[in-house]
Amino acid sequence: PMRLFGIAITIILTFNTITYGQSNSYNEDIVSYLEVNGTETQYAQAVDQLFVMLSKQYAGNNISNDVWRQLETKYKTKALKSIKLLLVTPYRTTFSHDNIKRMLAFYNTEAGKQMMTDPTKLTKAQKSEAGDFYASDAGAKLLENKTNLEQRVAEVSEIWSRDLYRMVTEDLQQMGYTTGQ
Repeated sequence: PMRLFGIAITIILTFNTITYGQSNSYNEDIVSYLEVNGTETQYAQAVDQLFVMLSKQYAGNNISNDVWRQLETKYKTKALKSIKLLLVTPYRTTFSHDNIKRMLAFYNTEAGKQMMTDPTKLTKAQKSEAGDFYASDAGAKLLENKTNLEQRVAEVSEIWSRDLYRMVTEDLQQMGYTTGQ
């Protein structure tokens, strides 16, 4: 029986490794897309806003800037990596790997970058390029699923932000700080 258990575990681990290897580039492309389409920047700003809010909640504690910097250093990179990994599922279930590759390619163009910074300043050529993208299968699917995707992303974001808030406040409490002092 123990030998069969060992064989079963080996088979499961081998299958998971093969499956992960096949899907790894898909996941990596989604993460790259989230980095170039402005999503990562939005979440970085959300983390910054969380620390501003917490500094106000804990204002009576006279917490040094060094402590805040240490907490931000401890959590920001980890939190951004976490949210990108959490967002892989909604994107995977909405878009094919080919869609993601095409979306990633578009947002890496000058037109895609301009769309992210200020779409009102698109040149005529960039507008044409953007129009071609949104007329493609990937662009049309992006527009078609925008509302549903936003809802699913909002659900993931709520859980993520609540967990991040809890972790930082637990650290503050372990350091002896409380709100409203």
